[in-house]
Amino acid sequence: MTLRAERSAQGCEADALERALRRQARRSQALLVLSALLSCLLVAAAALVIVIDPLDEPLLRAAASAFFFPFAAVILHRYKAAADRMHLAPITRNQLPEVHRILEELCREAGLSRTPRLFLTKDPSIDPCTMTPGLRPHLVLGTDFLAGCRENGTPEALRFMLAHQVGHMVLNHHTRRWLWLSTAILGTPVLRGVFIRLLEFNADLWAARAVPEGAERALALCAVGKDNYPYLHGAEQAEHWETRRDVLGQVAYLSATQVSAAERVSQLHRHGLRLRTSLH
Repeated sequence: MTLRAERSAQGCEADALERALRRQARRSQALLVLSALLSCLLVAAAALVIVIDPLDEPLLRAAASAFFFPFAAVILHRYKAAADRMHLAPITRNQLPEVHRILEELCREAGLSRTPRLFLTKDPSIDPCTMTPGLRPHLVLGTDFLAGCRENGTPEALRFMLAHQVGHMVLNHHTRRWLWLSTAILGTPVLRGVFIRLLEFNADLWAARAVPEGAERALALCAVGKDNYPYLHGAEQAEHWETRRDVLGQVAYLSATQVSAAERVSQLHRHGLRLRTSLH
């Protein structure tokens, strides 16, 4: 491919990803508005019941639970986030200077005024590839993922994953406003899965615009781990991502709060990311 053709292909790819990001962001906003309306209806209905029939004890108990549900959900969510942070290892600039340099570059390019704190985790129950609304602005890398980037010589994968998490912050997924407005959806199994999936796709699209060459490599590392990465082709994993499911499989898919790496690569390709055939 000539240099001119390569630049043209890169431009088309960037434009396609930008259009996809705008579409996905509008869908996220629509779900956020729906969630806010559901929360308001729930609180209003509970208040109405309390006012109309305050003497019916079982009904009053149910109404009080519904009235305080959004507040309790926010408190529990933030408590879980605080408990998760207890198992994270803070990483300073002196410990991982190359990672901090990439992070600072991404934040500067994104127009963020502050560089978030960086943590490492070896806890497999904490998914560093996923962020739910309302978390503090900090970034988490898995020890296996970071080691995989070093051992396999894939700095672009590290850059993509950092860009993915910066993308969450650029799109305001970490703000308290998103947490309060999304309470009703986060409390509804199927809608929760759809909403979390949209957030991840949005952050992936934002990162793919900045580091298109790192998307497949980063998500392949997330999918199979550093030891199996040299032997498995990330693009082929995405190509064979299972889309046909039975009824229970579809319910499980819609209710899941973690998005498979294969699905994420598949979505990026569908929205315009070019296939990088020589991954390893």
